Amino acid sequence: MLTTLERTAYHESGHAVVGAVLGCKVRMVSIVSNLSAVSGQEVLGETHLDIPGNIALRATVLLAGPLSEARASVNPVVHSYAPDGDLSMAMKPFVDGGYSEQAVTRVISQCSGLAEFFVRNNWTAIGSAARLLEIKDCVGSDELHRLVEQFSMESPRSQI
Repeated sequence: MLTTLERTAYHESGHAVVGAVLGCKVRMVSIVSNLSAVSGQEVLGETHLDIPGNIALRATVLLAGPLSEARASVNPVVHSYAPDGDLSMAMKPFVDGGYSEQAVTRVISQCSGLAEFFVRNNWTAIGSAARLLEIKDCVGSDELHRLVEQFSMESPRSQI
């Protein structure tokens, strides 16, 4: 069973590696662990990346985080519908753009399938990035992009 820190490291590494493979500029990935008397260990993760205006690309990168976390922990994916959750953030541009509920569901399903493909085919890079994050708490752009170049497959970006 993974610790909260390990799950968060895989989650953020999924965003970062899939984003990098798809041509996004990853600026930084970090995880911070806080101990709270109220909630126990709380781990916060952030991935700072520049995603071009393609909303399907953005959704794919957002969905790669929870998919990576689920794969690492061998648990089914649980998407949060919280306003700041990855699924809600992936859906928002489509909803705001006037897509019907049926169209949003279809497009998010397609983006989720692509995210699964990229997570599966870049799993070695995601695992390496997660282990590095557990040690360093913060991985910068150059280091992440070198890791992706070393371990990732070539990406058929035209699929997005």
